[in-house]
Amino acid sequence: MNLQHLKYAVKVAEYHSINKAAEVLYISQPNLSRAIRELEQETGVTIFNRTPQGVTVTFAGEELLSHARIILEELEQIRRRSQGEATLQRFSLCVPRAGYISRAFTRFLSQLDSEHKMLVDYKETSAIGALQNVLDGGFNLGILRYQKAMEPYFQAMLREQGLNVREVCQFSYQAAMSRNNPLSEQPHLHYEDLKHLTEITHGDSYILSAARQMPDPEAQMGTDRKIHVYDSMGQLAMLRQIPNTFMMVYPLEPEVLERYELVQRPVEEFSEPCCDVLISKAGYRFSALDKRFLKELDAARAG
Repeated sequence: MNLQHLKYAVKVAEYHSINKAAEVLYISQPNLSRAIRELEQETGVTIFNRTPQGVTVTFAGEELLSHARIILEELEQIRRRSQGEATLQRFSLCVPRAGYISRAFTRFLSQLDSEHKMLVDYKETSAIGALQNVLDGGFNLGILRYQKAMEPYFQAMLREQGLNVREVCQFSYQAAMSRNNPLSEQPHLHYEDLKHLTEITHGDSYILSAARQMPDPEAQMGTDRKIHVYDSMGQLAMLRQIPNTFMMVYPLEPEVLERYELVQRPVEEFSEPCCDVLISKAGYRFSALDKRFLKELDAARAG
């Protein structure tokens, strides 16, 4: 009997949905459905009733799943014992700058077992930096950010590089500035409104060449006055203290805006949506820690 199929069935029963279980398991819905059918054929038990609203567990299926849970838990205990009590908790991630990612990472860190060894690498970087770090093998996971209009290019390039891709979120950049900025009262802005201000940018931004030049939206707005800063907290403090500055940002959380006395406004020329996508090498198997972080990432993005 295929133990992986047992794991799949338990997860489908947990979510009462093949689609949701497939998303959590990071496999396609057709492959998961096929695995469940094969398990039912092998055991001779109809585990699930399929309905338009999802799936329900049959009486015979519940009995089978109760045994499956026991088997899987015993195997997990054996695995833990074989690894010993000093198991290294290893996790590595390179990301763009966004509050929802740092929130998810903080929550994730708070859940790590303080009794075991730990080695965690977390790096904020650009699109090129995230891509190179994952391809070089220095990081297991990366989050790549690009403009939605460039998605066909990026999807083709990532497939060519042998990377798996999962979309995390879509958003549009906004201009963050002090509440004392003369433009803070305007609900919508244009480039002409901003070009005479001083722009704060990330000092380590890159320009990625494709079929056409694609500037990182965080890298430049095209203003003549720029301050390159390498520290995220320093950037926010500057925005608060220097009223004639602005910065193009992933939408900031209300508590951050309140803490630094900032506002954020949409900019017409930056209304094109951008994407954050999770990348990993083809064949890479997500660890328990990876899955725990991704759960926190989904929660942070949703709320």
